[in-house]
Amino acid sequence: MVLTEQDIIRILKDKPNNAILTSAQTQSKKLSQHITGIKSSDLLTKISGLENEDQIKLRKDYARSNKDIFARIHRPEDKVFSAKGGSVVYKLPEAQQKDFITKLQNVYNGFSLRSWTKEIAKQYFHIDPMGLIFMEVSMNETYPTYKSTHYIYDYKLKGRNVEYVVFTTEDPKEYRVVDDMFDYLVEWDGTLLRTIQEKTFPNYYGYVPAKIISNLIGNNTEYYTSPDWEIIELADEYLRETSVKSIYKLKHGFPKAWQYYGVCGTCKGTQFVEGKECPTCNGSGKAVSRDTSETISIPIPLEGQPTITPDVAGYVSPDIEGWTKMTDELTSLENMMHSTYWGIKDRIKSVGIGNEKTATEIIDDMQPLHDRLFSFSNWGQDIDTFVTNCMGQFY
Repeated sequence: MVLTEQDIIRILKDKPNNAILTSAQTQSKKLSQHITGIKSSDLLTKISGLENEDQIKLRKDYARSNKDIFARIHRPEDKVFSAKGGSVVYKLPEAQQKDFITKLQNVYNGFSLRSWTKEIAKQYFHIDPMGLIFMEVSMNETYPTYKSTHYIYDYKLKGRNVEYVVFTTEDPKEYRVVDDMFDYLVEWDGTLLRTIQEKTFPNYYGYVPAKIISNLIGNNTEYYTSPDWEIIELADEYLRETSVKSIYKLKHGFPKAWQYYGVCGTCKGTQFVEGKECPTCNGSGKAVSRDTSETISIPIPLEGQPTITPDVAGYVSPDIEGWTKMTDELTSLENMMHSTYWGIKDRIKSVGIGNEKTATEIIDDMQPLHDRLFSFSNWGQDIDTFVTNCMGQFY
């Protein structure tokens, strides 16, 4: 698509695809909070009727992020990029082919094309699925970059291809506009548009060299999603349950000391000595061996009263059963997230005689994982093909 000046003004004024981008940015923010752990405590909200403002603040302060659980869930994906075998054929003269292979071994900052797809593109496939793989051009070279939806002002899509894209810049009045013919930098004050000629260049590709990162269809054909979106509600629950358990451990995890107390030998239980607070028992009238704020003090039963404890001192243990149930619930949630993501239950181990499986049963159980890995392989190959074709055409 080739934009006229009036087209650019209309886009800057109306943001015609704002609904898609706003949804994409909201999805990306939440995915990033879960997967990277950055500002993940912002996802925690007050549980109405169960906690006050001080309690939710405490829970946020001590919350642990979900980045470790997502790291475990994503780990099998490394198999796609560590697998050996296969071949790629470039239909070029021998001299050009060697030069081109050298370029693919360092597409950007020392990354080979495969390692760039694994370390950069795959990360944002999870975190920002509606972001772009965008081919930059500089100093007679081209290279792949990731463009975040949070820095895209507007774009028009045709499938995963891009008809035009408008990026924000550090200057709130300047925008970068890329269409099939030019890579513009324009200044827009809400009324007047000015093209900054010294920072406007021809688009050497003849099309917008960009592609939506994800290949997973979301709510409609213009909306693409992350492979993690199916488990994001479980991740919300896991984050909340972890934060509750953390506070439970801090509040109830320490055994509480108790002891019988006798009468203070100094004040004889009167709490005062010569009209002043007893310095020995701090006015409690009790003979205790430690700070009463840290100890449950129980009066010694008088004659005829029942004895409620068998010893003179001891500890009240935490609610181990409740603590264990919380741990079991978190384990169950992680298993559910893992099995939902991969379609298998290999994290849940069967124990005992008679649980052995045949080789065929094991293969059948693992098939969903292999299918999922195959889809990741296809995604990676698609990104590699896009970048390779762009670089091949450019050079």
